[in-house]
Amino acid sequence: MIRAFIAVNLSIGVLRGVGDVERALRLRCTEDGWDVRWVAPPNQHVMLRYLGEVGPALAAPLRDALHIHALPLPSFPLRARGLGLAEGGQPSPRIVVGIEDPEAGLAALDSALSVALEAVGLEPDLGKADHCLVIGRVRSTGRDSLDSLLGSARAADFGESVVSEVVVYRSDLADPGREFRALVRVPLQGERPQPMERAPGERPVEGTTEVEPVPAGEAVEVSDAREASGIAAVEAAAEGGAEQADVHQREEA
Repeated sequence: MIRAFIAVNLSIGVLRGVGDVERALRLRCTEDGWDVRWVAPPNQHVMLRYLGEVGPALAAPLRDALHIHALPLPSFPLRARGLGLAEGGQPSPRIVVGIEDPEAGLAALDSALSVALEAVGLEPDLGKADHCLVIGRVRSTGRDSLDSLLGSARAADFGESVVSEVVVYRSDLADPGREFRALVRVPLQGERPQPMERAPGERPVEGTTEVEPVPAGEAVEVSDAREASGIAAVEAAAEGGAEQADVHQREEA
């Protein structure tokens, strides 16, 4: 029997940023009396499903099921933002990086995993995990709260990764510090939806307003919000119509 789980990986650049903050946090935790088992950077993944103890023979049918149900999905972005303490659903609290799923690609992949697991005879909701990046597991807390130790790092933005594969990993209980080994790698090869493009000089369809996307979490001024929602364009059209009507009335008089 082997212990296995399904996960996706973040980019090296994002993990480096997490590592910089983690090193400073380790020092503060040690000085404050926290006892934390830190996760080695090569083993930092966004876990989707914990399969537990399974037979090695499951790898081949699971690979085939993932090729059927996950491979047709497109790659998708994930943003790593914020640090905190997750205390639910696990034997011990975990220090985690928050994961944002702006295009719901992770949710779509999770649904595909349910179908794939059921196809190989496992429960479709087996081992559902929180969508976060675990960097440490707390054995005992110290004098101060984690929030006070984190300071401004609580809201740190580590950037965006593009997820292009899903991986089935094997972990070794006898050597918890050892790097996880990939049993199955399945690429995500579906086509990502592309924004509509117009030929040079082509005007937008009458009755529509082009909207510039506002980055998630970014505040906008009231005037910008009016422009982004199309309100300003509608008001301008209404004012123009009123001016034309006034001109016609003067001409008729």
